[in-house]
Amino acid sequence: MRKHALSGGLFTEKVCENKSSILIKKNMALRAVCVILGNVVGVIFLSQRDQNSPTVVTGTVKGLSPGPHGFHVHEFGDVTNSCLSTGAHYNPFGRNHGAPDAQERHAGDLGNIFANDAMEATINVTDNGVQLFGTQSVVGRSFVVHEKADDMGLGGNEESLKTGNAGARLGCCLIGLANPATPDHPVLPVPSSSGHLAPVWAGLYVLVLAAMLQRW
Repeated sequence: MRKHALSGGLFTEKVCENKSSILIKKNMALRAVCVILGNVVGVIFLSQRDQNSPTVVTGTVKGLSPGPHGFHVHEFGDVTNSCLSTGAHYNPFGRNHGAPDAQERHAGDLGNIFANDAMEATINVTDNGVQLFGTQSVVGRSFVVHEKADDMGLGGNEESLKTGNAGARLGCCLIGLANPATPDHPVLPVPSSSGHLAPVWAGLYVLVLAAMLQRW
């Protein structure tokens, strides 16, 4: 409870101790989730033990052609115009694009994911550039899976230093705080040949947006 002085006396403000408590406690691990829907589908989890630890990114993406596909965090969590409205790679320090283990890289540069002959890619990445804590948190931003391989900034042209020449955006999702009760390996939705969102999975976007609004 907090007391405030006004000209007419004192009033008491009740503070909700539970709201955003997961963000307030710096020593508590954070967990986020991102659900890709459409022709390409997937569920991606992020977890970070504390602000000094790397972030672990795990998940599965289906509906990809076999081979490597660029995989990045983009600056906006805006999917109102499909993946086009997610902006550029998340790059808070104004650097060139590069490999995940390069000194010169975007914070959102995660290299490639690799789809097998069943058109499925398994993600298991540990990265120091992606953060869930602090002012560079990627919560509220987006993941984007690209059509082509990321050349890690070694393609010898200007576009390589921006995007890794990874091509079109095949799938994307908004990164939101995960419900602690959500399992690490949920059942994936079925890729949609029409690109439309199935009603049940579209509802997940509503839940993610609600979690973001609670944070703000």
